Amino acid sequence: MNRSLLSFAIACAMATYTLAQTPKLSELLQQLPSKANSIGYVHVPTLIQLSGDSTIVGAMSDNVDEVWFASDLNIGNLKPKWEAGYTISRNQATANTIAKAVDGYVDTVAARDVVFAPSQTYLVPMENNRVGFLRPADRSLLASFLKKGAHQAVPEYLAQQSKQPEQYLSFMLAVDLQDVFSPVALAKRVGELRSLNSLSTADSADVSRILASAQGVSLILGRKSLSDCILSFEFGQSPAKLEPVAKELFHELSEQNGTSIPELLACTVKMEGNTLKLQGGLKAETLGLLLGIFSAGDHVSDITHSKGDDQVALTKDKVSSSKTKDYFDHVNLYIDSIRRYSAQTTGARAQWNNINARKIDAMSVLGVDPDMIQYGSTVAAMMRNDALAIQQINIKAGQTKASQSLNQGFQYDSYGNVGYYNSYNNVNQHRATDAQARGNAYSNYREMLSAIDQLTADLRKTMTQKYNMDF
Repeated sequence: MNRSLLSFAIACAMATYTLAQTPKLSELLQQLPSKANSIGYVHVPTLIQLSGDSTIVGAMSDNVDEVWFASDLNIGNLKPKWEAGYTISRNQATANTIAKAVDGYVDTVAARDVVFAPSQTYLVPMENNRVGFLRPADRSLLASFLKKGAHQAVPEYLAQQSKQPEQYLSFMLAVDLQDVFSPVALAKRVGELRSLNSLSTADSADVSRILASAQGVSLILGRKSLSDCILSFEFGQSPAKLEPVAKELFHELSEQNGTSIPELLACTVKMEGNTLKLQGGLKAETLGLLLGIFSAGDHVSDITHSKGDDQVALTKDKVSSSKTKDYFDHVNLYIDSIRRYSAQTTGARAQWNNINARKIDAMSVLGVDPDMIQYGSTVAAMMRNDALAIQQINIKAGQTKASQSLNQGFQYDSYGNVGYYNSYNNVNQHRATDAQARGNAYSNYREMLSAIDQLTADLRKTMTQKYNMDF
């Protein structure tokens, strides 16, 4: 082979390799139906292997290998307004088999067969074992998603992060933060953060401006270990004044939004230009909490268990007993996840309850005994009710502390007269209020688990007698 022909062959081979390695997140961003501010990638088998816990990825663990997703995330409450993306499953699925598996129906949108699932999700069978999804099920949004060339402007930060080499990642999450925060609004909040108490007034003002210049935040987890984690914050100006307090600051902020990440306190902090990087380990529970912000993949749970139209008609009783047992086992995995979760804050406990409740709701109920379906719904409702009770307890504690602060630490005698000013009084009162709130939240949590255990024991007896098999 002459030199020019060899060069041409090498060029073709490299072009083919580059095309095959094009990050799929970049591909997804180019076809989104609306502007997104967050993207994510999940390699399900690796996460299960690293964490030793299949419940952190929910129902995805059964038959999904990879998930790519994008979302418009509400930064304030960390709840997606919409989510779109696709999964790579282990088997090719048709619209009919998907509809049977999720107890939905086949529809046509933009000349494509799609499936409407009762979980208010659209599922779209694609080539190469892909299944697209959109939640909530907005028909016009789905049409835009499926039409070629119909895409929104991509934020520069997400475009940059979408180029991460997926073959080295088990999990990646990136959120665009440009123009999200106001330095004026942040100034007051910065003054209330205990992690910044040591800063002067001038330094606090600088910190407010730095935080307001945030361009985005990303978290990447490699495939070797849960210790192979990097959390990066990119700013529009130098974050040098944040570097000494970065661990404490971001840990406190994570506590305040209910996604407590205690591992931040043990991280190594490094500054590269306008980027702060916190490198260290991540616990499986924390990973589950971050994954639980999104429902991506939860609604693609049992689609590849369908065997095809000619093999679905199995004996009704046999399908019912096996599906019912499988459903029961999965619900109890989520109950155990609630029981084992070591919450650092009551807010994190509430969020973990909501995440597991949602995962139960997302499970397929096709072929499951009606009494078992009711059991799952009741357990999920108990988890949500406990989360709501915790949130109400925290709100009441906040109101109490605000009232205590109005007294400015003055002590009163038995006749109601002002005695003396105690500079430590507010701190002690706040601590007592927080302790009481934690105690009440834990008491409610234990009562919930006790009620679930009793419900589970009763149902286990009923199902064992009904199907003559151990549950």
